[in-house]
Amino acid sequence: ANGKRTLGIQAGVLAWPFTIHVGLTSRTLMAVKGRAVISFRFEPGIYLGFYGGSRAFYPSVTWGRSKNFSFTMAPVINLGVSGSVDLGESFSLVLGFESPLAAWFLISQVGWWVEWPMLFDAGIEYDISFRTTLFAKAAVGPSIGFSGASQFAGVSFSALVGLQVVE
Repeated sequence: ANGKRTLGIQAGVLAWPFTIHVGLTSRTLMAVKGRAVISFRFEPGIYLGFYGGSRAFYPSVTWGRSKNFSFTMAPVINLGVSGSVDLGESFSLVLGFESPLAAWFLISQVGWWVEWPMLFDAGIEYDISFRTTLFAKAAVGPSIGFSGASQFAGVSFSALVGLQVVE
């Protein structure tokens, strides 16, 4: 039914730059039509980066991603809209839009930046059980970054795999 909400824990791994994502996931149903569902997503969490962490490439600067170990941490609030279609008993195709606002902090040295991508994503979800879902998704879109008085425009791409457990 519309307005029904799920709340759970989500954890995932981004391959490059190697980043761990941990946080809450909340989906509120906006519409259901047969095997298709549209929902609003609210996902606050923490990103832990080990090679810079930034999900975007900024052509005019070198910060945010590194070939050397550089531990970073970012509180994040991700808002989005997803549409999913059941492909079978346990699989769903998911298409959506998300906008994760992250404030990155360098832990090994002094530094910070704010990153705000606007992403279109596509993925697949596999229901392991009624409450547990394995997911894989890719997202791409423009991104803006802020560091001190500087602003940057870039392109964000990510491929994420993970697990979510809902109440």
